Order: sequence, then C-alpha cells, then structure tokens
Amino acid sequence: MSKGYLLVCFGKEYIEEAYNLVLLLRKFGDENPVSILCNKEEIEIVKSFKVFDKAIEFDFNNELSLLDKTPFEKFGGTPKIMLVDYLPYDETIYLDTDVLVQYNTENVWNLFKQYNQAFVCMAVSADETDPLVISISKAIKKNVRDMIFPHSGIMYYNKTHDMFVEFSKTLKYFWKNYDSYGLNTRLFRSGKADEHAVMITMNKLDIKGIDGSKFPIMTHNYHKDIKLPSRIVIGGEMYGNISELDYPIPFVHMFKSHGKHHYNILLQRL
Repeated sequence: MSKGYLLVCFGKEYIEEAYNLVLLLRKFGDENPVSILCNKEEIEIVKSFKVFDKAIEFDFNNELSLLDKTPFEKFGGTPKIMLVDYLPYDETIYLDTDVLVQYNTENVWNLFKQYNQAFVCMAVSADETDPLVISISKAIKKNVRDMIFPHSGIMYYNKTHDMFVEFSKTLKYFWKNYDSYGLNTRLFRSGKADEHAVMITMNKLDIKGIDGSKFPIMTHNYHKDIKLPSRIVIGGEMYGNISELDYPIPFVHMFKSHGKHHYNILLQRL
C-alpha cells in the first residue's frame, strides 16, 4: 500500500512552511512522499520547490465550498473536510503546515495503522458539562460521558478500509448540516470549526481516537529556549498538565499567535 503526507497550502507562506516540514521529515529519516493541496494559481510555485510529490488543485466549485461564509471556512475548514476526496495515497497523514518535526516518525505511522480504522486522530474525553457537547450528544443519541473531542492538527486516513466511504459521506454530511446537530455556533474566526464536524462524525460512527495523554505523538507551542529534541508534553486540555516522557515527541504544532516567532527560532536549531 502507498503512504504519504498531504498538506493544505493556500498562499506562498504556507507552501514555504510545508517546504520546511519536508526538510525536517527527511532530516529525521522519514522518506514518505509529501503532496500539496493548493490553488490552481499556485501549482507552479509548489512545483518550483522540487521537494513535493504532487501539486493537487483544490476545486472550490463544490457543494460544500459554495456554502462557506468566512475566509476560514473557505480556505481552512472546508478543505480539511474535503481532504477525503483528494487523498493521493492509500494511507495518508494530514498535518498543519505550522508543525515542526523533532524526532523520527516511524512510531506515528505504526500507531495509526494499529487502530485499523478508516480515520484516526488524537482525541480526549469531552467535557460532559459543556453545552455544546451535551447538545451534540442529544443530537446523535449518545451518552455524553462517552463523547470524545478530537484535535485536527494531525489526522490519518486509510482509504482502503471498508468504512472509508461511510466515514467520508458522514463527515461531509455533518459539515453541510452543521447547524442542525447542536453546532449552531461560530467560535473559530467567526466560522464553523472542522474539529466539531470531525467530533460528531467520530462519535456517531464509534471511531476511536489516540489518547493524547498516553500517546502524545504531537505536542504544542514550545518556547524558543527549549532544548531539542524534547520529551516535554504541552497542550492544555489535550494533554493535561505539562509532563515529560521517556522519549521525544515527533511533532510540535506551533499554532498560537505568538508561536510564529518561536517557530522560526526553533526551526533554525533543528
């Protein structure tokens, strides 16, 4: 089976981040191909970097994109939902571009595959007192205590799995009908949040997530002065309190507003 990465890049800044990500993957021994989902106008820019496997044009003239109300939905949320239609490999890992690699990734691939699911991402127990969680639980008729909440900075897809088609259809259905399933909120940049649609899909289909407190394959927002590679786990509710493991965490997601400054400094040290 083929396997590789797919990144979403609308804008040269994100393509440059993706380029840095490829260099780091190679530095730590990951030779899996990396493809880019981008605008038609940016295909030649992607090719000019000469490190990407495929430059794949995203078609904005689709049912879900035509419903978008905000720039984030158009360039962030909906393309991440639509990844299921663009996967270039049998097994594909999606990563946000503002991710640093600080360690070998082989265990990440092995862990994802062990779940034997069409889709896997990191997830934690949802807050059963959260009105949004309660609303979703009622909508899909699931015990609120059994609900999980995902993180979409890293996601794994296996399009050869028997459940892949059902997963794809369900995910797109909940994104399209967002307001009908307890998701009538616009908490992220005044738009819909892809993680909410992933959440309701995973819970509806009983898809298991990787417990970030036990298997943190990704951590968040390292300070520029941290010693790399690091075993320190940071990430708020996704990982609980700051802790230290016996091994370095492969991926570091630098998504905070102050993260760009620290990202650039850490990148130079890797």
